[in-house]
Amino acid sequence: DYIKAFEDGVRNVLSIVAACAIAGMIMGLIVATGFGFKFVSLVMATSGHSLFLALVVTAVTSLILGMGLPTAAAYVIVGALAAPALVKLGLPMLSAHMFVMFFACVSAITPPVALASYAGAAVAGADMMKTAFSSTKLGVSAFILPFYFVYRPAIFIQGEIVDILYVVVMMAVGLVSLASAI
Repeated sequence: DYIKAFEDGVRNVLSIVAACAIAGMIMGLIVATGFGFKFVSLVMATSGHSLFLALVVTAVTSLILGMGLPTAAAYVIVGALAAPALVKLGLPMLSAHMFVMFFACVSAITPPVALASYAGAAVAGADMMKTAFSSTKLGVSAFILPFYFVYRPAIFIQGEIVDILYVVVMMAVGLVSLASAI
């Protein structure tokens, strides 16, 4: 039983090792080609220096780049590409990185690649696409929460205590209401 468990463990780790190796190669290409600097310019040009449009472009980019990768590898790639564009628009570094990290992690439940949803469906013996769409629907608050990081920095316990309490209470009420409605 022990040998079988070790064998299964090694087989399961191989896919993660391959994904991290590919993420490393992608990062090498980004650095070697200078695409990171071009991406910042692309986000600025696409958004017209509008923070909200830049956030939407960055969110979509984070979801796309994060698909098919483990969360750590997804954040490394998205953090290196997308966060500098948001910082250049004047966001604090913490807000920018938390924004892209959340969207890189949420890509694990977003179809069509939805790795976490597919893994859950395999364990439950359920239909993979139905599980992916259900997980996206149930996780809709995770698509909204990153915007709090940008527009309400008190969520990071920065600022006056009244502002911090207000943001935490309003965020909790809003997210619980949204989750309950779904």
